[in-house]
This record gives sequence, C-alpha cells and structure tokens, in this order.
Amino acid sequence: MKIFYRTTSFKQHSPPPIYEDDKWALVKFCHESFLKAKRDEPVTYLLDRCEGWTDYFSKFGEVINYIGADTAYSINYMFNLAKQENGKILMLEDDYIWRPDTVKYLWRGLDEFKMVSPYDHPAHYLEGRFENFLFKLKLVDDVVWRNAPSNTHTFGTTGEYMREKWDIFKDGMWDGPMYEALPDRVWNPTYSLATHMCRGLMAPNVDWSPYLKTSV
Repeated sequence: MKIFYRTTSFKQHSPPPIYEDDKWALVKFCHESFLKAKRDEPVTYLLDRCEGWTDYFSKFGEVINYIGADTAYSINYMFNLAKQENGKILMLEDDYIWRPDTVKYLWRGLDEFKMVSPYDHPAHYLEGRFENFLFKLKLVDDVVWRNAPSNTHTFGTTGEYMREKWDIFKDGMWDGPMYEALPDRVWNPTYSLATHMCRGLMAPNVDWSPYLKTSV
C-alpha cells in the first residue's frame, strides 16, 4: 500500500470555507487532519512548484519536487509514479479535510471496487445531468458505499489497474472525462471520510463545522 500526496502553492478555483487567502495555512491544516486519518502507510509527497515547503513535508515522508510548467502535468507525473506500484495506491490532493482514522476504509474498499474515493460529491445529488445515472449501494462491513459517475483527483485504485487502463489515465488531467471514459465506476462511502474544501461543495451527511475550527 502506498499513498501519493500532491500539493501546490496555487489557490484553488473554488474558495475554501477557511483560509481563503492563505494557501499554506489551508495546506497545513488539511495535512494535519490527514495525519490523523492514516496509520503507518508510506507517503510520497509531490510538491508542485512549492519547494519552500520541502522541509515541512520531508518530516512525514519522501518528497519529490515537481518543477514543470503546468499543474495539469503534475497530475500526469503523479499518475506515472503511481502506475509503477503493485497493489493498492491512494492519490490525494492537498485541500481535503479528513475525519480521523478513516484511510483504513479506503484500503478495505479496494478489496471490493476497482476505484474508491473518500468524498461523496454533492453535485451528484443536485445537478440535473446526473438524474438518470444508475446509482447503486453496497454494504461493506458496516460502511455503505455508493457508485458515482465521477469524482475528483483524490481517489484510490491499484497500480495494476492503472497500467491496464493507462491509455485513459495518461490523459486524465481533467477528472470528469477520465471517470466517464473508464469502464469501472468509482465508489465512495455515503458518510464521507473526507471532504473537498470548497465552499458550497462540502460533502453531505457530515457536520464539518467541528473539523473546521482553527486557532485564528
């Protein structure tokens, strides 16, 4: 099992509910929640043109500094690293807040599904383009999972699956078309393990306010 954690110094397009004007504060806040969500899995940090953060992240795992010209290509670079692995892998973004001790459920989910995500995307409930999608539910141990038409670049799969479908993943710089092209659906717990930190797009069914408390 291996985790790839990609971070960038650039602000996201959709503003987060906290630290809208301080990307480093947001990154550190989210990463601290991630540390409480994982156990002892090895992590490789891919720093997308933010070499000044190397000292911080090197305390927690291997650091690779990506200095390419475009963030989209750092996604492809991460995919290239991940597809060399054997077994289960997680590829995570830096703007997710995690519930404690939850990464274990993603590993368990990969026993059942080709791809998993920690995030139950609210757009799937709200946008008309998804109203005819055939949603399914499956109980795995005590967790209810649901398939989804798409998700973000925070997801898990296996190195074997990435190599098998590399003709799709290699062009996966845009998440929606990538998921639509893949023959297997991504599954996520309906009680999200983590949420994308985007105002108006926080995962449903969880009161995230206790997790957003800061010291400022």
